[in-house]
Amino acid sequence: MKKYFCVCSAYYDDGRIVANIVDTIETDKKPPNGYRPAHNCDIYVDWFDTEQAAKGFIKDCAKA
Repeated sequence: MKKYFCVCSAYYDDGRIVANIVDTIETDKKPPNGYRPAHNCDIYVDWFDTEQAAKGFIKDCAKA
C-alpha cells in the first residue's frame, strides 16, 4: 500500500487560484485525477505520490 495526497485547486474567473491538500489515502493504485466546472471557477483534483510533490504544486499555483 502506498500513501497518496490529494490537492484540490480552484481556478476562478477573476484570475485567483486557491489550492490545498484536502485528503490522503493509502491504496495500491493511485486514484484518478479529476475536473469539474463550477459557476465561477474550474475545480481540479490531482493526486500526488508524495507530500513534497503536492506542496510543490500548491506553491506553483500560488505563483501563477
